[in-house]
Amino acid sequence: MTPKLIEVVRQLKRLDTKSQIALKLYPLSLEYFIIDNEYITPIQTANSLLLTSLFGDASSDVEWGLYEFNDISPSKGPHIITTDKKEYIFKNFEDFLEYLRIEC
Repeated sequence: MTPKLIEVVRQLKRLDTKSQIALKLYPLSLEYFIIDNEYITPIQTANSLLLTSLFGDASSDVEWGLYEFNDISPSKGPHIITTDKKEYIFKNFEDFLEYLRIEC
């Protein structure tokens, strides 16, 4: 993946992290109304289409890194991807970006 696209992923992750932090300020009972509604859902669909256009075959990996792998409320790990060349273990988002740089 090119350095410009890696920077796009890094910036998208920063934006998502800011959104996740802001979302934690609201009670869990309001989460559905904030993130799953007729205004937000089309925006999420558009983002997915743009990611597919930008990243092609790597878009599912990029979406996983942006939305599933996070530093705010870490999911259970370790997170490992094995390719023909190497086994990648992600301890942080920069490890994931290194995987994208080499493999995608």
